Amino acid sequence: MAHQSAWGDTGQPLDKLEYVPRDPSWIKLLPEGCTVLSATGHGASYWSQSGKIDVRLQDGGNDSFFIKLSRTEIGKTMVEGEYESMKMLHLVAPDSVPKPIGYGTYESNDDIHFFMCEFVELYDELPDVVDFCQTIARLHVQSMDHSPNGKFGFQTITCNGTVYQYTQWEDSWEAFYIESLKQAFKLEEDVHGPSEEISRLLPSLLELVCPRLLRPLETGGNVLRPCLIHGDLWDGNVAVHAKTGRPYIFDASAFWAHNEYELHIWRGARYRIRKTFVREYFRHYPVSPPEDDWDDRNLLYSLRAELHSSILFKNTEKFRDLLIQSMRTLVEKYPRGYEGDLPRKDKGGDPKATEELNTIPDLQEGVSDGLMPGTTVD
Repeated sequence: MAHQSAWGDTGQPLDKLEYVPRDPSWIKLLPEGCTVLSATGHGASYWSQSGKIDVRLQDGGNDSFFIKLSRTEIGKTMVEGEYESMKMLHLVAPDSVPKPIGYGTYESNDDIHFFMCEFVELYDELPDVVDFCQTIARLHVQSMDHSPNGKFGFQTITCNGTVYQYTQWEDSWEAFYIESLKQAFKLEEDVHGPSEEISRLLPSLLELVCPRLLRPLETGGNVLRPCLIHGDLWDGNVAVHAKTGRPYIFDASAFWAHNEYELHIWRGARYRIRKTFVREYFRHYPVSPPEDDWDDRNLLYSLRAELHSSILFKNTEKFRDLLIQSMRTLVEKYPRGYEGDLPRKDKGGDPKATEELNTIPDLQEGVSDGLMPGTTVD
């Protein structure tokens, strides 16, 4: 699957729309009998163009909707993935994400694709660290055990920016993460060309480092339950609700994952959500055992952020350089790989883990308010 742009590839945010082209495809998703008053540009993005639709309702009231437009086949995948992501997140955390309305393709131009959700007034600022980390921990805890089949993955392809994510269902997190790395490294090579250093390090990373850091999560009596994650939780996808003052998240690229994967992007020095948020998060959702592996697992997960940035910003090598540096650190630290005698969970691993994941409730039936033992989510 080659990487392509959803609209432009300039390394700069796309030009803001003056107006949103009207089309029956999204008009028919609006409340019955309403009148469109305006459809103008709103916000800026590297990967799509967005707008605000104001309507007069049949009863005389007003309402507003947010719409995002993308082009090409990757744009079509992006809007479907965002809709499915936001739909699942809204089921679990309706007070923390905008309600999705729909997605589709313009009837007047089959190269324009859209995602629509309710419009919410937001303050473009970081939320309070405690409120934010409680919100994310609650999302993870309440979604636990609601993966539709007990596996890691997602029901459709989701995208980080314009980068396809690996979302095929896997029985073990180790298997899922290894396959996701393989896909991301292939996409990165398609953009920047082969790298002798990456080619040298990658086999050891996949065959030694990943089993060493990920297999203990699911064996030896440890059970790793898939959690629904936002998938791209950097500060640009976080804001404060203007009316409630509570944290709000959007632009999701969700899948069912190890909850700690959500924190991988908080490692990067270029982001505003950093170590203070990590420490606070773990007050509400404890570190997975083995706890001593946490920082190296986080470094391993952070490879995905460097890979995606390298793919998205093809005119710079700095993300590839960061990627190679992290790979080298991990490969040098774990030259012997996994030294236990347990196979990967999906290859007959830990019977206890398989037994405890046998019953998977349906998320559509509602989520539990129960919290993990030892957590302090209020």
